[in-house]
Amino acid sequence: MEFVITASVNKIDTFLEKTMKKLILAGSLIALSSIWVACDSKFVESSPDSVQLSGITLDERLTQKAEIDERINQIDQGVEKVKRIIDLFKKIQNPDQAQDVYTPIDFVLDVNAELKAKIPENRDGRLVRYSKIELPLTVLSEECRTLHTSLESSVIYEESDEESTTESTEKKAIGEKLTYSFRSCASEEKYLVAVEANWIGSNLEIKLNNENLETIFKDIVVNEVLKDSACRITQDSEKIIDTIHCSNIKVQLSNSEDAMVNDMIFNNSGEVRFEANADIFENARKKATSEITVLANGEVKFDLNKIEENASESQ
Repeated sequence: MEFVITASVNKIDTFLEKTMKKLILAGSLIALSSIWVACDSKFVESSPDSVQLSGITLDERLTQKAEIDERINQIDQGVEKVKRIIDLFKKIQNPDQAQDVYTPIDFVLDVNAELKAKIPENRDGRLVRYSKIELPLTVLSEECRTLHTSLESSVIYEESDEESTTESTEKKAIGEKLTYSFRSCASEEKYLVAVEANWIGSNLEIKLNNENLETIFKDIVVNEVLKDSACRITQDSEKIIDTIHCSNIKVQLSNSEDAMVNDMIFNNSGEVRFEANADIFENARKKATSEITVLANGEVKFDLNKIEENASESQ
């Protein structure tokens, strides 16, 4: 016995069309339900890479992102200027062997480039950005070249007199702070503070936490000198950098020489545009002190005072 099933082509097309519409409608409802649940739920993921936001609107996040991006751009402007000044110091100090070495200052610029592409995420009520960068340091193993970084903004309050402080007294906000942290293979899964940028008025202060940075820049940061590096940057009314004052900056001069810059000052409108004093080391042994002055007319004064071998050994 043979069964023959016949049907109109038009009817089949109509049946398929209705079926597809039902499937599409059902799929859309499921997708919308999933999105609604995801947006309305409040939970914390263990990994920063998959942190979900709750209770903070997209407009609020984008507004905060624009404000912090402007701060990051100001940091970039200041750090780029510091980098050019350090390059000037290196060329005056050792023009033939000056090296292009990756430093914590380059680290700040690279981190900023990545963080500016990120939208802030909610982390325990705080807006934080997360990213990761690859360090171009071949001395590190491949797995240790990846750094997970974070950026958090907070308010700087005026320090109050303990005797006059009461529970009803409100703290006065006087500035803003950006805190950069990183997690590497050497930080035991913890985020370590690397850089702090503080704004009070038109003044920007950038601090490098050398003790923490030493975990990734062992060849950059001197073990015996764990004082935090700092640069104070002032701007004029048009946000043009007016002065820069840096201290405790480590500079690699050549394969065997490095310098610890004790003070480095740049003045955009002064008679003396740039001045610095530093201790020069060769193979970790102090061999000289250096003083550099650059005048507004371009004249360069450079004094290098060598330390006698016996005196160096006694230090």
